[in-house]
Amino acid sequence: MENPEDYPIYSCKMPAYEYYRDNFLSDDLKKVYDDLVETARQFKPEFTIKIDKVTHEDFEKIVLFAKNDHPELFWLYSYKYDVSDEKVVVGSNVEMIYSYTQEEALEKYNKIKKKYEPIIAGAKELDTDRQKVDYITQKIKDIATYEKQEGVSLDFQCLVSIFETGKTMCGGYAYGFKFLCDQVGVKSISVEYLDEKGKESHAWNMVKLDDVWYNLDIGFDDELEEIYNLEGKYYLIDNDEFYKTHVINEYLPNL
Repeated sequence: MENPEDYPIYSCKMPAYEYYRDNFLSDDLKKVYDDLVETARQFKPEFTIKIDKVTHEDFEKIVLFAKNDHPELFWLYSYKYDVSDEKVVVGSNVEMIYSYTQEEALEKYNKIKKKYEPIIAGAKELDTDRQKVDYITQKIKDIATYEKQEGVSLDFQCLVSIFETGKTMCGGYAYGFKFLCDQVGVKSISVEYLDEKGKESHAWNMVKLDDVWYNLDIGFDDELEEIYNLEGKYYLIDNDEFYKTHVINEYLPNL
């Protein structure tokens, strides 16, 4: 039984579809993933690696998967640890790097929940997953504006921006959509692309409806509707069409 006092932001565990954890991590790496997520939930400063032979590449993957599976942990940003022979050895301490202090995160949470709670309540009243997805998508478009600028704050690449100010970027749309779907029982994932030079990145979503995975990019659609009055160009379409403009990656589910 969890003690609510151990969790300074959410008093209970928020629903989250752990697609990346369940499909792409070994049993040992799942243990590290679970420890990282639990550490972030409790806003603890560090945790200890309990298994041996975790590579730097493994750990980068674990953090990426945790951030995409758990958009509700909007303060989870990065990490630090000592690397020995490119392995994170058993007993190593991982220092957590958060985007906000605990007090700042709690303040953000108290602001954004006023925006997302009515959306969740409205979606739960609907009968089908498709109705819920349509509803969530439209509500996000109603409150959000795609903001193109350099040097934006970390708010823009997590769900904070979309519910706090409405000014956001691709990450805000993707994480916000995934978070809302999690809360109403719709299976969705956020997908990230980062080029080899680390200079260009983008994020979008996939959602499972009637056992079929569809692609959607609400940020692109929102921008196109505002500028060109084009509606739904990147909404619930298959891989062949979607990946003419997006970069496919190895972790996508099969359509």
